[in-house]
Amino acid sequence: MTNDAKNSVKIGLYLQGKPEVCLGGGFDRAMTTVRESDIDILVLPEFSHVPFEEDFHKADLLDEKQLEDMYGRALEFSRDIGRAVVICNNDRKGMIVCIWANAFARDGETRCKNYIKHTMTGWSACQLTDYPSYAEEAFAPILYKGHKIGMTACYDCNHAMFSRKYGLNGVDIIVNCTGGDVEKDKWYKYNKARAIENSCFNFVTMGHMWKKNTKRSGNFVFGFTPAGKEMTPVLLNGSDGGKRNFPDGIYVYDTADDDGTVEMDPSARQEENPSKDRDLSVAAGGVMDFFMQGREVKENLHVLPVDGVNLVMCLVEGDAIMKPESVLKLLYARELAALPEKKYLIINRWDRVDMDFYEKQLSLILKVHTMQNFCAVILTSGNMTKCFQTSDCRNAQVVPAVGGTFGLALGRMGGPETIWRYHKYDVKGTLETYMKKAWRTNVEWLIESM
Repeated sequence: MTNDAKNSVKIGLYLQGKPEVCLGGGFDRAMTTVRESDIDILVLPEFSHVPFEEDFHKADLLDEKQLEDMYGRALEFSRDIGRAVVICNNDRKGMIVCIWANAFARDGETRCKNYIKHTMTGWSACQLTDYPSYAEEAFAPILYKGHKIGMTACYDCNHAMFSRKYGLNGVDIIVNCTGGDVEKDKWYKYNKARAIENSCFNFVTMGHMWKKNTKRSGNFVFGFTPAGKEMTPVLLNGSDGGKRNFPDGIYVYDTADDDGTVEMDPSARQEENPSKDRDLSVAAGGVMDFFMQGREVKENLHVLPVDGVNLVMCLVEGDAIMKPESVLKLLYARELAALPEKKYLIINRWDRVDMDFYEKQLSLILKVHTMQNFCAVILTSGNMTKCFQTSDCRNAQVVPAVGGTFGLALGRMGGPETIWRYHKYDVKGTLETYMKKAWRTNVEWLIESM
């Protein structure tokens, strides 16, 4: 895809504010702004307010007729504002669904499409008994003016397999509808990584959950080029000093603004901090020797008994680390299924690492691998060795070599076993959400299909 003005797409991200503001006229004013603009697509957040929101909540969107009726309502909305739209909300079962509707679709373009949220939800696409059939259709790109588009819901952007399935289908653009009140640094890293991994534009908008929480940064919009460069939007209806958090703002990103350059990642020179717990030691100068101590389970996959656990070591060569399936197919290998008490370490081996590439893309990708897979990652090469592990709140920690040895915490290396288990917020939480172990079967199918 070329990104010149003739073939560009203008994406309007609606940073939807509090429901009472929407109902008090904020939504209507924002839609007037949209009608007067030249944007191509309007993307609303998870739990979007739209005129037919209550109908969405009453519907069973697994029922074909009710889904078609909802498509009809979405098409009416698209026709009313004069743009293709992406909306996202939950049906009566709690299934969170993104809907694409383009009332102006031409021959060969996608008129309507849906995507069911997979993770941190009360009802997951992974529960579908015919998931493989659904997934092949769901991850087929939306066609729009010569572009291929994918859509994901909120926390699904935290896991590479969903965006990557689109990427392997050649998407140019991925849009993510997030609920909001998330940690800004995490959403920055995950969505920047999704753009780099899939060589596509990646856009995120949020809304509704405007809470006073000092540990989070609230709600904002993001846009990244296929090289992972953060884009600068135009706010059509307000002023926010570049913070990307103006409530009910319409932020416009134009793919023509991609100049093809790559920027330094803000966390590339992150401060190193020793792990508080250090029950696994790996010599910085002997990473491959350590790997070879393990029993080979399959090519590039070794297992080493350590302190009563099985340390699973996944070896990824060079720039294969930029392709999520290279890592996921090792982490989720069938040969590991019967092993108890597993902990996970990813080793990325290079002959030499270009420092410019490391600071602009590779550092970010390695950090995201440790965050999204809840494991440790070691980069080893002829000119650089780096070690990363996830913190308890799943941020990336850069671990220094102390006395020539990386000290790692096995408790922070639970990998898929930590991810796919029952989660539930406590009584003070607002929504019961889950990452159920039973859903992992269909996630493994998705990974194998790549």
